[in-house]
Amino acid sequence: MDEQMHGRLEGADQCGGRTRDAAPPSPFLSVEDLLKSERAKVDWVLPGYLGRGLTTLLVADPKAGKTTFVLGALAALEQAGSFLGIKHGPAKAIVLTEEPLAAVAERVTSLGLTQLRVLPRHEHHGRQLDAVVDLALTDADRHGAKVLVVDTLAFWAGLGPEAENDAGAVREAFAPVLNAADAGMAVWLVHHARKAGGAGTSQSRGSSALPGAVDIHMSLAKRKGGPASLRVVDAVGRFGATPERAHYAYVDKAILPVPAGVDPGRFIMRHRVLSYMEAHGLTPATAGEIQRGAAGRRQDVLDAIRDLVSAGALQELPGVGTGFLYRVTDVDSPVPGSLPLEGEPGTATPRGPAPDLDGEGMTQ
Repeated sequence: MDEQMHGRLEGADQCGGRTRDAAPPSPFLSVEDLLKSERAKVDWVLPGYLGRGLTTLLVADPKAGKTTFVLGALAALEQAGSFLGIKHGPAKAIVLTEEPLAAVAERVTSLGLTQLRVLPRHEHHGRQLDAVVDLALTDADRHGAKVLVVDTLAFWAGLGPEAENDAGAVREAFAPVLNAADAGMAVWLVHHARKAGGAGTSQSRGSSALPGAVDIHMSLAKRKGGPASLRVVDAVGRFGATPERAHYAYVDKAILPVPAGVDPGRFIMRHRVLSYMEAHGLTPATAGEIQRGAAGRRQDVLDAIRDLVSAGALQELPGVGTGFLYRVTDVDSPVPGSLPLEGEPGTATPRGPAPDLDGEGMTQ
């Protein structure tokens, strides 16, 4: 190699005054480094649905119960326990809401929330979403919040009908909430479903860029042919921990998971009867009193009493005359969620005749 060529190569190696040895470290990760990274494992807040560093989208029709469902989940997260049968630890949350403060206050009171931080819609004041997210992250640091709810993204990002259908505008609106996730928040976006309906991620109103960008997509809907309070949640995401489907009912100001394979109406009535009896304490009640307290139809209440007596959650006691009385076996007993229904294999046949609600007792 001649000296001139050698000089040109040396000059190329030192282009800009830097040698290759002084080059900045590569941002690319080897498989070994990737697996060692803290971000390689999800820090679940609500396993399968909400995780720190992740974005989750909840889609439903207007007035289908999106906000009630979200606040119900946040109420459960205020202490370690379970939600929809999923065990979780405690986590505080911040909510950006488009709803009037009076509506939020009513739900917060009914669901028993005490640690929630709320930014109401009248505080929007034309702020850009990135500025609002910065405020939320500052508040999260002060109060130890792990979850950021944006209800709804279209409202807080100022997305009109045309912008909602524009993939570029949607991606721009999504950027601030992605930054919040990168900062360690579990981000939960609430969004409306399209009027034409759809299945899975196609339910989201507007551009498909939004459901395509999130890590977990949830859709909530009323279940046709079931009790009015029954809802079904379908979900799909990047992680195997995400449940495909869950059922719940909003009963007695609580979100009640409905197990698969049971009659939802019958399950809900069992819950109502047992809730009434637990509030009654150890004082016995007649079948008629239970019906009035549980606010149910006669046959539904009869079935619930039979199920609960068979499961040992209620005791059947001798009453006045020919009737029977009932009381809880244990005021701390859980609502039986897996009781077999009549006619199913393994179902215990109720002993004795049915309660006579008209006569406040039991027929012989």
